[in-house]
Amino acid sequence: MNVQTIEHYCLGILELIIIWFAWKAFLNEDTVRFSVAIISMALILIPSLMEFFLSIQLPTGTRLAVAIALLFHVVGGINQYYWTDAPYYDKVAHCISGFALGLVLFSTYLYLGMRGVRLSPSHIITGIIFLVFVFGVGWEIGELTIDALTGSTYNPGAEDTFFDMIGNTLGSLVAATYALRTMKTAAPGKPVFSILKKTE
Repeated sequence: MNVQTIEHYCLGILELIIIWFAWKAFLNEDTVRFSVAIISMALILIPSLMEFFLSIQLPTGTRLAVAIALLFHVVGGINQYYWTDAPYYDKVAHCISGFALGLVLFSTYLYLGMRGVRLSPSHIITGIIFLVFVFGVGWEIGELTIDALTGSTYNPGAEDTFFDMIGNTLGSLVAATYALRTMKTAAPGKPVFSILKKTE
């Protein structure tokens, strides 16, 4: 059994866990978070669908990282970990999400390379860190906007924003390090996008 197969089975397990939490939200009549769980289940499938339709193989761990990040958000919302039970849960979720987004960006850069867009390893690494940061800023603005419109408390203040961004950045740095190590596995004389292997 290879790593890709193990990752495939892990994705199935994570989907089942999200189904269980979706059912919990349904029983609690929490329609918003029930909807989030259903959407997350669909989003988890996107990387696998991309592999199938584009005839590529994403870097090992990309699909799993996306699934774990989505699971963290689903569980945190349904179990109220973001607000009461685990005050640092949000920061861990941001770190994991920064890592997952970084791997998605890495895969995107590799695919662009396959399509003729030439990007050096340094540009790829810089792009991962920068775009995760930009996305994080957008996320924080979104939280503030929702709070202003609905009176919710997704963003309790500047300290929360600061540590959210720290979590995002740490995740992106880990993703960038992983990307750099992965690019070094490209065969001698081959471009870095060659590691985005076509599936059999």
